[in-house]
Amino acid sequence: MKKLVVIFFIGMVLCSCSKEKVRNVKELISFKNKYKFDFEILEKLENDTVAWKYQLSANEFMLKGNYLKALKEWDKAFKGREVLYSPRKADSLRSNFTVHNAKDEIINESENTRLVIINEGHHNSYHRLFTKSLLEELYAKGYKHLGLEALANGKDKDLMLNTRGYPIKTSGYYTNDPNFSQLIRTAIKIGYNVFPYEQTIGVNNKEREIEQAKNIQKELEKFPNDKFLIHCGFDHVLEGSHRRWGKSMAGRLKEYTGINPLTIHQTKYSERGDKKLNSPLLKVFNVKKPSVLKDKIGSFFKYKRSNAWADIAVFHSSIKTDKGMIVEKDEVMYTLELERLKVEYPLMILVFEIKDDLTKAVPVKIKEVHKKQNSTVLSLPKGEYSFVIVSKTNKTITFQEEIK
Repeated sequence: MKKLVVIFFIGMVLCSCSKEKVRNVKELISFKNKYKFDFEILEKLENDTVAWKYQLSANEFMLKGNYLKALKEWDKAFKGREVLYSPRKADSLRSNFTVHNAKDEIINESENTRLVIINEGHHNSYHRLFTKSLLEELYAKGYKHLGLEALANGKDKDLMLNTRGYPIKTSGYYTNDPNFSQLIRTAIKIGYNVFPYEQTIGVNNKEREIEQAKNIQKELEKFPNDKFLIHCGFDHVLEGSHRRWGKSMAGRLKEYTGINPLTIHQTKYSERGDKKLNSPLLKVFNVKKPSVLKDKIGSFFKYKRSNAWADIAVFHSSIKTDKGMIVEKDEVMYTLELERLKVEYPLMILVFEIKDDLTKAVPVKIKEVHKKQNSTVLSLPKGEYSFVIVSKTNKTITFQEEIK
């Protein structure tokens, strides 16, 4: 049964710098919340018996845009241990490598190819936002197409994605992350053609790598004068010989097209939920923004594993957050008054762009408030938004507001 949104006049919503009147919505809409409250995720986790349950819980928190909780759940699945380099080794590394701005170096290197491939950890929303940060300058360099592994393909392909301008709930699984939604929205606004390339015949391992590469190859052949950015998961970015697949998607694509891609690895040297588990290299260089390392002759520090590699390893640490949610530098801290809202707690705040179909769209921000309080703060870019607030009993209210 569809749930009806009850419309209330909220009174006043306070911006961090001024008071603004709410423009309340007059019509009723149907709304189904697909995101789980924290207590629902934790209850399922407690009762789950599968070995990969912490990976599942990490993904549930990731889908809500809760970066820190997702990292901490991932730590439980892949515990690791604290590793420290000796002072002598740390000094040697610092004398042989220098730290550089990752975005600047990638943009410069992108001029030498028509194919850039960058990976993500599926539990790590920040990887999507770093790719988003590259879009505008890559577009200026001739990159016009963005391939996303996470988009559904074949019979489930979202045929209207580029026309609509934003992902909907059925566009993919990982794309339900608000941060992934922002990546896709930004790409389409800039002018990218966003396309899926996942295999559609149900194969895995070596066969999956082959099918993904062939799907991208077809797109490259359609637009022989354009450049392409491919955003993939984990090992699909690797060149050389993979221990299980022979060649990963990137290696197969190089074989099929003759194009030498610029391959960028984000997952190995990203911060963990428990900072003690960070790579010792992150500790040695103490990076505060996305960075790469270059040696004395200007060669990049690569990601390497056995006979496989990626051209550039990106270092991510000290990501700015508010209550676990990533705060980007262009966002405004917006204060939402809650005391007039007659809803039960916990409540979930979902924020959409003003033009979105609220029954289908993936939000651009989600925040959960666990207990009654007078107000809460969200970080948002300036713009016009629809706010949907859902209580644990599915009582739902909505209003619109401009963030200035």
